[in-house]
Amino acid sequence: MRRELLNTALAVALAAAGLLAYGLAQPNPPRAFAQQGASTATTGAVQQSSFSIGNTSGSSQTSGANTVKVWAVQVPFQVGPVGHVAFKLTTGDGSNNSDVGVYGPCAAGTAACPLVVDIGAQKISSTSYAEYAVTTISLAPSANPYWFAFTSAAGTAAITEGSVSVLTQCGGGANSPTGSTGGALPASISVNVTCNAPKWSWNVAPSITLEP
Repeated sequence: MRRELLNTALAVALAAAGLLAYGLAQPNPPRAFAQQGASTATTGAVQQSSFSIGNTSGSSQTSGANTVKVWAVQVPFQVGPVGHVAFKLTTGDGSNNSDVGVYGPCAAGTAACPLVVDIGAQKISSTSYAEYAVTTISLAPSANPYWFAFTSAAGTAAITEGSVSVLTQCGGGANSPTGSTGGALPASISVNVTCNAPKWSWNVAPSITLEP
């Protein structure tokens, strides 16, 4: 019995060492898989507590006055529960409303893609990376992308963008045919937009993180 326990312990140690060696050998795994929150195995699926796109040291993007700027992002695993959205404005606007949220999942060309995550229209003067509370929700993986969105009433606020290594399209952002009112994201938008095909190769997207 003692020998069997020793053999079992040795097998577990060797397996762990093999997995560690395999992980160290992987060249620059995508951020979506390598730098997200703790994962949980659930009935054969992978669940992450957070999901990030973009880094905070890139360029910036304005939306245009009451224009909804969108970036399509593939979410490859269950994310959540999401209770906060974190992002950074390069240029704040303390006089006019801005809004950040997520629509989907919807295929490109969908006429009415629903808003599922939203911080709500508010005046944001801060240019620091900050968290904003949202109604708690979990995002399920889908063959169709989620559409991360930004709008502002005056078009002066600018959200920080950065290079990403998650599967994205619409690098640089695309304008939805649906506009906003008063700097508030509408309940649904058209994602009938023309943009590049999904790719891994360092598209540019806003520095947004979905968090518990």
